[in-house]
Amino acid sequence: MKKGHLLVGGAYFTDERLEFFDHPLHEENKDRFMMQTIHWEDVVNGRDVHLEESDFIFIFGMKTWTRKMRKRRMKAREVASKLARFLKININPKTPLGMLDDLNACDEDPYGEGLRDMAFGEFNCKTFLLREYLTNRSYDPRVHPFSICCLDYTEFAKANADKKNDIYFWGDNSSDDRNKILSKVDRFDGLTKELKVYKGGERSPDKLPRDEFLKKMADAKICLCFSGHGYCTFRFQETASVGSIIAQPRYPFVVRNDYVDMESCIRYDKADELEQKVRHLLSNPDELDAMRQKSMDNFLENHTTQARYKQFLEHVKEDLCDGE
Repeated sequence: MKKGHLLVGGAYFTDERLEFFDHPLHEENKDRFMMQTIHWEDVVNGRDVHLEESDFIFIFGMKTWTRKMRKRRMKAREVASKLARFLKININPKTPLGMLDDLNACDEDPYGEGLRDMAFGEFNCKTFLLREYLTNRSYDPRVHPFSICCLDYTEFAKANADKKNDIYFWGDNSSDDRNKILSKVDRFDGLTKELKVYKGGERSPDKLPRDEFLKKMADAKICLCFSGHGYCTFRFQETASVGSIIAQPRYPFVVRNDYVDMESCIRYDKADELEQKVRHLLSNPDELDAMRQKSMDNFLENHTTQARYKQFLEHVKEDLCDGE
């Protein structure tokens, strides 16, 4: 079995809500990896982190590094240059390299593209996993969609007949879509709704405790999902995990094994389309129940933390280890 370094930069996939490296499948495969968390200052200062010789290198998450460098007012080219210098000090450029880019879509133009150019141009990068893989961009064939996953919260799930609300959303004002669309949804007459957009982000007194948030989502037949700081949010998979139906604008990002409009989710362009689809489903409870079940089935098969870890492992084995 080939063995490599897993250099953890961190951000979305190392968030405690995912427990990406804390489950039986990782335990079964942990001997494949020499894991090491890399502090952003190690990258900026080009430090030698004394890596042992290995068969491959995988850089897992770059958002934390990039965010810290941006706060130092570094431009995109300088960020890529700092990372390239760090890698050249620490790895052989011929060593097979994999990378996970978990930046938000808004950062892809100035930063993500430069990081990919650096990886493919200066190193032996064989696979590049992208959290926000967009439908309106073209990519090198070595770039693959790798969206946020979720822990299994199906213990919170309730039958539709037992749910309190028809539609639910509770979240901060991190995107314009939230207030704009919710103001229209609030005028959907005859439906039970709980809708709130608050200011203050993570520190807001209106932010709900974790379990309460999940229970409230589970108590709604349909949960609205919007972009936040990016298109690919934690809420997207959490909704399916607690047994509610995702209702989301048609955003231009790719999810491998995605939910299908009016089969396992609701997708829409405008609020009137959303209203028409919501009223149709609420008037046809058997169809609503079938959609809820298909959504949960797709989540459990393809979007749990272990399912996403399995995809990660497939890329490591096939792209970096010649199938071993």
